Amino acid sequence: MNFSKSFNLMNFGLATAFLGFAAVSGASAAPISNSQTFDVSGTFENDSTLSGSLDINTVSGTITSADLTISGITGIFTLANNGGGDYNSHGFWENVNLSDGGDTLVLGLALQNGKDNLIGYTGGALCNDSGNCGFSSGSYSADALSSYYVSSQPKSEDVFIGCSGNTDPALVTGEVSTTPEPGATTLLGAGFTGLGFLFRRRFVKK
Repeated sequence: MNFSKSFNLMNFGLATAFLGFAAVSGASAAPISNSQTFDVSGTFENDSTLSGSLDINTVSGTITSADLTISGITGIFTLANNGGGDYNSHGFWENVNLSDGGDTLVLGLALQNGKDNLIGYTGGALCNDSGNCGFSSGSYSADALSSYYVSSQPKSEDVFIGCSGNTDPALVTGEVSTTPEPGATTLLGAGFTGLGFLFRRRFVKK
């Protein structure tokens, strides 16, 4: 194998991997500006799952858009109220109301200690039935839960199967996390792919 060509390939792979690492590090270290997309996931008390994304302007502290789905429900839940919620004295962001045109999904976002807004928000738990935001079904009515689902036709919705009393199933677990920068992830993957290809060729030649 040509030594010069091998050396150039190795340099290219190392450089690409380094750029990927730098991009990932830079993305995590750089201050967040304007709207950022967050991944949302969760599980309801009957094992139905919540998935999708929220766009949050972490400079103004407002939720600008949403695109969420619940397994067993055909609609897509989008933001139903301007600004996306308000601060609760228990220390979380509540009343993030979403709708698919008929049904309603209400979410609460756990805030970092001492915070009373979404400015600088970096993700965290969704308030759920465990009482991690001060509410739990053991001591509050279903309507007081900070993250729950309300159907316009509860008798016909599959999501209600297995829920106590067939009313407003609460979120049992939930998480909001930052979406990785696609450019940085792709660059990092390309670097490792190049290095892997190079080392494979050298191994086969031997």
